[in-house]
Amino acid sequence: MSNSTPEPKYLRMQRDAHGQGYRLEELKGGTPVGKGYVRFVCISDTHQHTAGLRLPRGDVLIHAGDFTNCGYRREIENFGRWLGSCHFPQKVVIAGNHELPFDRMYMRPGDYENLGIGSDEEVSQLLGDCTYLQDSGAMVQGFKVYGSPWQPAFCNWAFNLTEEEQLREKWDRIPSDTDILITHGPPRGE
Repeated sequence: MSNSTPEPKYLRMQRDAHGQGYRLEELKGGTPVGKGYVRFVCISDTHQHTAGLRLPRGDVLIHAGDFTNCGYRREIENFGRWLGSCHFPQKVVIAGNHELPFDRMYMRPGDYENLGIGSDEEVSQLLGDCTYLQDSGAMVQGFKVYGSPWQPAFCNWAFNLTEEEQLREKWDRIPSDTDILITHGPPRGE
């Protein structure tokens, strides 16, 4: 990760004229958001490099995975503390391929203990006050948000699926009326 923070891109998401979907419009950096709008700030792949990270103001912070290097207890707790210090009314998090203990299928006997974690039930609690999504959804500021950490196989990390059919099964679970989809890898492997 680079030491400099890229300039944020501001997009306005509005329902289309028929109420069937949304359209995105890029805004200039200082454009104020009018009443009835929600500002989502989306980040990912911070890999424990959150010190000094400048985030634009927003209503919802979304972290799309890889907030740790391997998922050690101290890494998750550090991220949870940082997340708690972020001034957003709501925070939504999904795991990425580096969050090993969040993937129960990846973990083997003794792995939780080696990472300093008592059990798989404890893992998401270490994040603190946020909405953690893993093949699940939540209403966030009036939007139906769904999160899924799965991705096509990439090295030997968590949430990797090698078969196209396995990925399709995960993607088929995404409700068709989802407004905002959060994935760590490309949706549908494309």
